[in-house]
Amino acid sequence: LTAATPGNGGIFVNELDTTNSGGIALNTVNAAGGNIEIVSARSILDQTADAAINITGANVALTATTGAIGASGTAGQIETDVLTLAAATPGNGGVFVNELDTTGANGLALGAVNAGSGNVELVSARSITDANGAANNITGSNLNLDTGAFDVGTATDRVETTVTSLTINRGGAAAVNSAFLSEADALVIDTVRFTNTFDLLSNGALTDNGTAGLFGATVNLNVGAANDVGTAANPLDTVIQAFNMGAGPAARNVFVNELDDLSIGSAETSGNGAFTANIGG
Repeated sequence: LTAATPGNGGIFVNELDTTNSGGIALNTVNAAGGNIEIVSARSILDQTADAAINITGANVALTATTGAIGASGTAGQIETDVLTLAAATPGNGGVFVNELDTTGANGLALGAVNAGSGNVELVSARSITDANGAANNITGSNLNLDTGAFDVGTATDRVETTVTSLTINRGGAAAVNSAFLSEADALVIDTVRFTNTFDLLSNGALTDNGTAGLFGATVNLNVGAANDVGTAANPLDTVIQAFNMGAGPAARNVFVNELDDLSIGSAETSGNGAFTANIGG
């Protein structure tokens, strides 16, 4: 699909895919300052599998009913230059988007991005922010976020998630600036790299996938009184400077494995819970 509305009129397309060809492949869809809605009975894909912009517009809503939106990796991601993004893959196909933000003005503001049990991969040249207030922003299985040297959420308006595992990683040792997240239930930490602050509210236990952990300056965690951070057998691995359990009900047990030096601020546990920190690995 190639489409343009230079007068900001908007683009609204429903691909029925009656021949079961795999969905709709996007070349250049440019609504300028207009809105875009694209629905496909199957997938929404990048036609040329390159880094060129596929979608330019203001508020964009994408739905791939039985397939995926884009594919994992730089070649497969749907490249956008938009203000806000809403996306859904009811068939659990996953959402894979790269916001290029060519004007350097806004980054990517999220409405509801719901991949069901599929994975979500969001890359932005600037910050990823919340565009729908207290409503959930991201639903999926494995969530991978990359904002360059910018932020995910803010201290006063977190990005809300309902996911299984979290990666925030630019590749290698590169890190985002800070991340402020609110997770609806338990969360597995994969690799999370940040320069300044990682601040997480979670309604479930926080566990380590066993191979990576938290890398950055300051970690603030609040997981509630009935939940643990790490386990005795598999503590949460960190390479950080400061660790705090945030305001609110204290965690039940906290198990941390810090591979360097660590400054511990507030680290209260509930009841007779344990706080165990292995410093220096």
